[in-house]
Amino acid sequence: MPIFWTPEELQNLQGSYLLHQIADRNQAITEDYQTICSIAPLAQVCTLEEFKWARMCVCSRNFGLQIDGHRTSALVPHADMLNHYRPRETKWTFDEDRNAFTITTLQHIPAGAQVYDSYGQKCNHRFLLNYGFAVEENRELDGFCPNEVPLELMVDPEDVCFTEKVEFWTRGEIHHHHHHGNSGLVTQTILAQAQQAMQAAEANNHHNPHQQYSAKHRKSGGSTHSNSHKFFQHSHSMPLPYPQQPPIESAPQSGSSEASALSLGFPGGATVVKRVRVCVSNNENTRLLFSLLRALACNEAELRAITSPMSSTSSAAAAAAAAAASGGNTEAMSRALFGLPESLRGGHHQNSHQQQVQHQHNHQNVLTGTPSPQAFFRSCRDIRHPISLRNERAAMRLLLDVVRRHLAMYPTTLAQDVADLMDEQSLPRFSNKRHAKIQVRGEKEVLHHYALWAQTSLDVLDVIAEELLEEEQRSSAAGAAASAVEVKLTRTGKTVTDVGNHGGVDARTTSASLPPVSYEYMIRRMEEDCDDAASSVYAAAPTSSVRGGGVGIHHTILRYCADVLGSLRREEFKNLKRLRAMRAREHASRNGGKPSYM
Repeated sequence: MPIFWTPEELQNLQGSYLLHQIADRNQAITEDYQTICSIAPLAQVCTLEEFKWARMCVCSRNFGLQIDGHRTSALVPHADMLNHYRPRETKWTFDEDRNAFTITTLQHIPAGAQVYDSYGQKCNHRFLLNYGFAVEENRELDGFCPNEVPLELMVDPEDVCFTEKVEFWTRGEIHHHHHHGNSGLVTQTILAQAQQAMQAAEANNHHNPHQQYSAKHRKSGGSTHSNSHKFFQHSHSMPLPYPQQPPIESAPQSGSSEASALSLGFPGGATVVKRVRVCVSNNENTRLLFSLLRALACNEAELRAITSPMSSTSSAAAAAAAAAASGGNTEAMSRALFGLPESLRGGHHQNSHQQQVQHQHNHQNVLTGTPSPQAFFRSCRDIRHPISLRNERAAMRLLLDVVRRHLAMYPTTLAQDVADLMDEQSLPRFSNKRHAKIQVRGEKEVLHHYALWAQTSLDVLDVIAEELLEEEQRSSAAGAAASAVEVKLTRTGKTVTDVGNHGGVDARTTSASLPPVSYEYMIRRMEEDCDDAASSVYAAAPTSSVRGGGVGIHHTILRYCADVLGSLRREEFKNLKRLRAMRAREHASRNGGKPSYM
């Protein structure tokens, strides 16, 4: 088992969070041993190493049973010798009529064949930590792979909305209410601790330059300000010598916490780092991950909109207040009800500069998808649908950045791991070195899946943005050329530029050899290429563009692009129609009530 491995053997797990879990397990057993020794003469019975061996024998061999209506566990000699196999061929239980532990076959087993037990559908990190092995092909009959990898997210201390985001990030946590009245002090403490960690990491990188993460691996334009995610880079670039403990203490774990999101906190109870275990699936943890990413990707306007508790009643009151403030202007009321920006007061008296500023504001509102006042969320865990086009693109860039940083922590690539496992002379079967290689390969497969998910989503979001811009061009008057967004579309490529620091549309240029595509074309192409078996391992092209073709798309990515992004696309076009109608009314009011069709 890994807790008995030598430091040289543990080096084979470099980059894996399993190293932290091994260290935690060693520390927990050591503390238990010392606690018992303080009240009983355990040291006269066994040493720490012997106690550790006995603990792991029980941990790896006990059966969970229900006897007389009570849940308990027991050691069952001989039965604990059965090896693991999926799908399961046997089942076991305590037969109260026989007063005996029984194992029943679920299918015909030939005479002389090995009898297997199933240790359950588990991630390889649990198999390796608790039983001492990793399953090379850990996959169910339906193709599902339960292997997981933990992704850590935190509020960037250099974010311009750091204080507000920390408040939202910690809302609903155990210690949030206790510290709410003192949030300023807590925030300052968190910021100071984060800066100290950054300085320590910088000093470490100065002495260990090979540990630094190269900027060339980052996708440019992924943040709303120049220093975004710098703390992530430094904190993840620190080396992990065994048996160093995690820099931030883990929150207490319950019995089934392996499948749920875990939180990490700085001393004092303020939780700023959240860890989510994800696998190649669209399960609850995947949805939680996307919710957290959307919270981190919020700009100031989005954060204010989603954290302000405005019901439909209060929205109507706000609309009435807006109408009263504008002298009974029903257009102001309509804007408030739709959650669209308030027009500049003055109507006919707006000068050209005011009209240009207002046009720029309205245009960005549609292209970035500013959320309506009704989009209120109680915590960062509840954002289960896209906030806006801008926010979803920023969230996917952040996901890609997180995955790339995680992959950079490993000394080898996924392709190299796959090749190494084919050499059974260098990695003998059932050796600790081979089990470690299987574990890190499984983690990288999950990471590559999410890298492909993020990159594919960005490609689809680019196309949606293009369609919105094209629709805006078709419906805008000739004066729309003065808009803050400049678009140049040709048959051979595109260039999209966002003027100003709003993060609405980033600078991207497609290959000149790729023809223009539509959203429907991309979804249809993904449906044709969706092959779960071919896309289970992304060793060849983990971040290839779906535009270029040749990449199998997992069904979870397809469903996200078709359903979630499809819904976002429809909502953005609705916003565009609303804006077009308001522009027509504004034009009519400026021309004495004469209607205008745009």
